Amino acid sequence: MEEVVLRVDDLTMHYATRQGWVRAVEGVSFSLGRGEALGLVGESGCGKTSVAVCLLRALPDNGRILKGSILLDGTDLVSLTEEEMRQHRWRRISMVFQAAMSSLNPVQRVGAQVVEVIHVHESVGLDAARERVVQLFSLVGLDRQLMERYPHELSGGMKQRAVIAMALACRPDVIIADEPTTALDVIVQHRVLQELKQVQQSQGTAIIYISHDIGVVAEVCTRIAVMYAGRIAEVAPTAELLTHPVHPYTQALLSSFPRLRGPKHSLASLPGDPPSLVAPPSGCRFHPRCPYATSLCQEKDPALQEHRPRHLAACWHPLLGGDEQ
Repeated sequence: MEEVVLRVDDLTMHYATRQGWVRAVEGVSFSLGRGEALGLVGESGCGKTSVAVCLLRALPDNGRILKGSILLDGTDLVSLTEEEMRQHRWRRISMVFQAAMSSLNPVQRVGAQVVEVIHVHESVGLDAARERVVQLFSLVGLDRQLMERYPHELSGGMKQRAVIAMALACRPDVIIADEPTTALDVIVQHRVLQELKQVQQSQGTAIIYISHDIGVVAEVCTRIAVMYAGRIAEVAPTAELLTHPVHPYTQALLSSFPRLRGPKHSLASLPGDPPSLVAPPSGCRFHPRCPYATSLCQEKDPALQEHRPRHLAACWHPLLGGDEQ
């Protein structure tokens, strides 16, 4: 069993809006091993990015962490002041943001932006910081000459790699990659995924890969956590989850993706819509759309518990028949 570098326990975060409190993250718990790649998947609006901003303590003004802990090598990030948290961002936990172009300053050279991250967070001279950026660019497949370019002079894939280099700049223990291949064509997407995989393996960095595309996550992650309506529905090793889903939502999610191998099957759609997180349904939040729901599902919220070795699900009626998807 790998050493745990990050442990999230009962994390609950809400947003204040005119309609009321949006219960975006409710009772989320998971762990991340050192050097592990964990995928966080689910529909848009399920709370994936909200979990990410909690981990980085980069909440908007209307966001509040109400309870829970985020232990990074034993340090509870929730209890830190903003000044204390600033010492951990980029140095111990960093993020590859979804839109690379908006993550980079358009009027500053790309290399200078990465140099600045190192210079601000570490006692390193500018020359030494620049030399490290040269090494980082090489690691993510960028020519050192691109350090002198402005963001608009780089392609989408190049900008995304530069953002990955920035996230790696201070050699953090954990990197959160939030939809890092969105808006990239499939060839560039594959290359970026391979770069992330290489970084994780060569640097021993733990990665949380956030995406709505379970196929993309399966390419780089050894374990997957499925979110629904602000809660974790299922967590399992990748191969186990893809072939033997336990939660009905995971089964429905997998049925909506086409197979590249094996017999063809009709793509299934999930009836209904995700619930409002201002007034979510009682009990299991998936029960209004679940074909297996009973009165118990409407009344009581199921706990996340182990149904197979290392395979956890929050469901009163788990799918344990072994049917492959």
